[in-house]
Amino acid sequence: MKGLLIKDFRLTKNQLLSILVFAVIFVLIPSSYAASGIGYMTIIGAMLPLSTISYDQFDNGEPFLFSLPITRKTYVVEKYLFGLTTGTAMCLSGTAIAILRQGRFEFATFAAAFSLLLVLFLLLSIMIPFQLKFGPEKSRYMTFGIVGLLTAAGFLFVKAAQFLKIDISGALNQLNIHPGLVTGASGVFVIAVLLLSVKISINIMNRKDF
Repeated sequence: MKGLLIKDFRLTKNQLLSILVFAVIFVLIPSSYAASGIGYMTIIGAMLPLSTISYDQFDNGEPFLFSLPITRKTYVVEKYLFGLTTGTAMCLSGTAIAILRQGRFEFATFAAAFSLLLVLFLLLSIMIPFQLKFGPEKSRYMTFGIVGLLTAAGFLFVKAAQFLKIDISGALNQLNIHPGLVTGASGVFVIAVLLLSVKISINIMNRKDF
């Protein structure tokens, strides 16, 4: 596991320059837009494990990799661990920069960072199985398609509520659900989805022939 992590960090070292350039641009933008940069940095961190999978699949790299004392389960778990590490690090870095730019701590910034961590879990849960199953090109299109469908579904839901004159926020307030309960339930849900995704990815790798 340690060797795989070192390999992936070294594979992505060439991308560090572009990440640093983006961080500099993020620091220079107006502070009112600073919180929005957290999302971009988190997504960049989530994309890094996909690039390492592409490197591994290039020029029959996977058969050589699995000739080493590495199990397929370990390989899959390492990709998720690497993605969570890089995504969380980028999210925390973006949050720190946003707080420094704003000159004060705001709960909205913290809430945005936590929400983006949940999004990170979901992105990895969707992207890694597709990448392992279909390769970089097809998985990219399928991931964008799923995200697009979810976005369209959310947009249609909001528009339908507006057309039917349904006050969604008012209905949620009447339920009197504690915010901590919502946060905990969201965390449990995304962790469950991530664990299911890991299991699916392991099955995909076990069925591959090299």
